[in-house]
Amino acid sequence: MKKKLSLLGVIFMVLTFSITNVFAEPASSIQIGGSVQQKGYVAGATWAVKILSDGTYAYCLDHHKETPYNQTLVYKGDLDAGFSYIILNGFPNRSITGNNDFDYYITQGAIHWYQDRISGVSDNTSGQMTAAFKTNGSDPHNLRPHMKALVEAALQARAQGDVNPSASISTSDKTLHLDSSQQYFMSGAITISAQTGMTSSIDSINVSVTSGPEGTTLVDQNGNPKTSFASGDVFYVKVPTSSIKDLTANVKVTLTSNGTVHKVSRYERESNVHGNVQDLTAAKPYSYPVSSSSELEFNLTTTRVEISKVDITTEEELPGATLEIRDADGNVVETWVSTEEKHIINHLPAGEYTLVETIAPDGYVRATEVPFEVKADGTVTSVTMVDDYTKVEISKQDVTNKQELPGAHLKLYDEAGNLIDEWTSSDKAHYIEKLKVGKYKLVEEIAPEGYVLATEAVEFEVLETGELQTVVMFNTPLTPTPDTAFHPSTLLYIAAFALGSFGLGLAYWNSKKRA
Repeated sequence: MKKKLSLLGVIFMVLTFSITNVFAEPASSIQIGGSVQQKGYVAGATWAVKILSDGTYAYCLDHHKETPYNQTLVYKGDLDAGFSYIILNGFPNRSITGNNDFDYYITQGAIHWYQDRISGVSDNTSGQMTAAFKTNGSDPHNLRPHMKALVEAALQARAQGDVNPSASISTSDKTLHLDSSQQYFMSGAITISAQTGMTSSIDSINVSVTSGPEGTTLVDQNGNPKTSFASGDVFYVKVPTSSIKDLTANVKVTLTSNGTVHKVSRYERESNVHGNVQDLTAAKPYSYPVSSSSELEFNLTTTRVEISKVDITTEEELPGATLEIRDADGNVVETWVSTEEKHIINHLPAGEYTLVETIAPDGYVRATEVPFEVKADGTVTSVTMVDDYTKVEISKQDVTNKQELPGAHLKLYDEAGNLIDEWTSSDKAHYIEKLKVGKYKLVEEIAPEGYVLATEAVEFEVLETGELQTVVMFNTPLTPTPDTAFHPSTLLYIAAFALGSFGLGLAYWNSKKRA
């Protein structure tokens, strides 16, 4: 390592080299160009900067031999993960001190020191490097700690070996739950985990929905759509309730990661034309890609509630009722007006509820509250509420005998003066169903023959009950006046009285005549 070249070669040291610019497989050979001797920064140890023909760098693997230059070296296999770690974290892949000359020196020194360690040579014993170099030799620029740190980490990398990078997704709950807005089914937190070695890396992690209802997305903690991730990221599955067509659904999420394993190789010179030169050298790193995948499958089970509002007699759907559902805390969770179809509620959270009728259809009576339970097992919950209706019986009676009185023409008006019904009374009470709850007025237009017209209307109120409600209007018979009207029996009485009186008078006259 004592060969010296022109200082011009040092210019190459300012070049940077990213580990992303690596070969997918090791080069079959490398060309050593020139080299430049470095100063003995630590304990007087010196070596040359090895520059390849493409302007990148190589490192010696035997401090006691001279540096090959202007030669072709061929690939002879890969070095262990400890060597890879030093190259990947040394010059020119990483800046250690900010000084390229120092950083190359540190990297080369760490390689030799590492060789001593894996060969069983202690720091207090000379091997590739002297004991002074490794312990207490001169170090005016404080480079030794950097070298030692690389060596210690390289030993860990060697113990770990080459680890293929991978990523996975995990969650504590694979069931999707309805969120507070009841607009989406959401998963719990899904966590990204990545496993890498000291000489490997994860380059990209992508997650996609591979199956699920339309509109299913992945979102971050702020609800923003997200498909590209890093290790430690958290995301959620989000499914619109509007896309759930059945009571159950499944969602599959697939993670795909791409990573890289970084390696360095040893190269051997083709011939020993230069005499006692190094047979091996560590050159620039190469890498090979590694992919991995991970899947999670989520399921959801939703609910379906079918609510019927029916007529008590026909059992057919009854339109016009205002209904609401209240939860166990009394909160109204849904309100609607019934139609001729059942009311369907999807995705109602499992729990105890009450169906309440707040306004009955005209002519009907509000039903008693109906409690029901929604179960989380995906069964359909059916609830039926029955409405009774009002029943009014209007009786037209003789005031003297309280019997039904035929022949009266009657009209019924509501509170606003609208004519609701009219009829002529018979020997049976007039029956009306489904009168709207409220106040009414019964008016007699024509009285039965021989009865006085009821000039005062009968006002009454239809109450909200299914029980029969009875309204009575009385009629009074006509009373004859003394000078104008006589009952036939009265006339007979008068005639009889007159005849009797005439007979008595005639008898008296006859008696007087005989006398």
